Amino acid sequence: MEAINIQFSVLQERYRNTMPEKRVVLEHAWELMCSDLKNPAGLKELFPLVHRLAGSASSYGFEHLGDAALRVHDILDRHRVRGGQLEPADVAALVHELKPQMEQLIQALALETDR
Repeated sequence: MEAINIQFSVLQERYRNTMPEKRVVLEHAWELMCSDLKNPAGLKELFPLVHRLAGSASSYGFEHLGDAALRVHDILDRHRVRGGQLEPADVAALVHELKPQMEQLIQALALETDR
């Protein structure tokens, strides 16, 4: 059993080491989405990033991070963002709704990175 715990700790540390890059990519997609509401690129980039993070973080023992990603994912999913096809006014409303959740997600990534 101890060997499994050691192996899991190694996998967990590898995952943690990817967090700075995940944070940069996530922040870039978020900034792109906020800066140009008519450009769907940020939105198209954001959904799969958040989807993967929501699915993987808790599996590696980062429940707080997974929960934060899941909250963002649920908002995106509720707006049916998968295709990135929203009108600028809808994107503006989505950005407004997502802002606090995205800030929490980025903060959770930063906290896990600093541990």
